[in-house]
Amino acid sequence: MKVLVLGGSGLIGRAVVTELVNHRYEVLALNRSEPAADSLRQLGANVLSGDLFAPQDWATAVTRVEAIIRLATTFTDDAGAVEQKMFTALTQTLAAAKSKIRLIYTGGVWLYGAPGDNPADDSAAAGTPFHPIADFAWAVNNGKALLASPQFSTAVIHPAMVYHQTGDAFARYIARAQDHSPIEIWGRGATRWPLVHRDDLAVAYRLLLEQPILTGHFNTSA
Repeated sequence: MKVLVLGGSGLIGRAVVTELVNHRYEVLALNRSEPAADSLRQLGANVLSGDLFAPQDWATAVTRVEAIIRLATTFTDDAGAVEQKMFTALTQTLAAAKSKIRLIYTGGVWLYGAPGDNPADDSAAAGTPFHPIADFAWAVNNGKALLASPQFSTAVIHPAMVYHQTGDAFARYIARAQDHSPIEIWGRGATRWPLVHRDDLAVAYRLLLEQPILTGHFNTSA
């Protein structure tokens, strides 16, 4: 299977690319910097030069693959609009080619807000409603639109807080502890942090990729 990975050079992306290559997938990774491109080639991926802000320059590449894994975002104030523009270009390209492909879209447990003592449920029948902070509400809206798109067989994966020995959401905690400095806690000290190892998360992406009949929302946690 040929897979286009958007965001292959990031913390999660490198693990996903490695997992796919190790299972004999042909990976095409979107990239805009040469150092990152070199690292992706070393992992065994082919590199597609392009930018999330200019999807018209590379959108035709979706006709050469059978699936997309979306891991990247711009983290700009207009990130939602940038992504919407990108998927509009991809959708139009696929519609013109009369194609439908598998899509794994990345959300996050942070989209649920604070469910209290109740575990966040991803089931279609009794799923926990999303209550994202305003800056990330676009991910809920874009995910909903992609689930309804006839051009994609979409699964939205919601990773727990990702950890790995070379850098993760807790890297600053560890660095400050090693320096014997105070650790800043966001929110309340009683906040519970669900975890998932980067490599286990990569396996989850691959398993969802291999089962296009599975659509909807999927939480991924240790």
